[in-house]
Amino acid sequence: MQSEEDFISYENYVSTGKETFDELMKIMGFDLCEYEIISYIRDELYMNGSLDSVKKRCFDSRLDTLYSDLNRILDKRLLQLWNKESKKYNRKTDEKVASVRSILLELKDKNIQGQRHLDSIITDPEEVPYEEIHQLTKIIIPLLSSLMLLNTPSKVKAKEMNEMIEHLKHMFPRLENMIHETYMM
Repeated sequence: MQSEEDFISYENYVSTGKETFDELMKIMGFDLCEYEIISYIRDELYMNGSLDSVKKRCFDSRLDTLYSDLNRILDKRLLQLWNKESKKYNRKTDEKVASVRSILLELKDKNIQGQRHLDSIITDPEEVPYEEIHQLTKIIIPLLSSLMLLNTPSKVKAKEMNEMIEHLKHMFPRLENMIHETYMM
C-alpha cells in the first residue's frame, strides 16, 4: 500500500512517454517494480504462459478505467520486458529457482489482493491499520527482494535454494495468516 507522498496524482499528470517502468507504477498506484514484473514474466515463461497472463496477475481494472492513455505506454514497456526476457530465457537453468519464485510471487499476489481488499472496504483513513501494515511490510519486503536474485538463476547456488525453500515452508503459513489479518480479509 503506497503512502500518500509516494502517490503522484494522476489527475494532474501529463505523461512524457519517457517514464521509467517504476515511475509508471508509482503514477498509476500499483505496488510493483520492474524486477517483480520480470519475476512474473519468468514465472509465466516457465509455465508456458503469456504476457496477458502477466497483466492479469499484476493489474486490476484501473488500467482500463483510470489509466487508458498510460496503459498504451505500459503495454509497450511490458512487451519490451517480455521480449527481452523471452530471448534470454533458459528453462533448464530456471528450473532450480522456479518453485521458490512461485512461492514468493504467491505471497506478493496475496499481499496485492489484501491491499485491494482493504482499499475497497476502508472509507476513513483513520481505519487503516498502519502499524500492522508496517510490521507485515518489514517481513515481506526482504523476502520479495530475493526475487531480484532469482531473476538470474545462474547466480544462485543449490545450497542457497535449499535454505530458501526450507525457510519459506516454515514462514508461508504464518505470513499468509498475517496478510489476512492485516488486510481484514
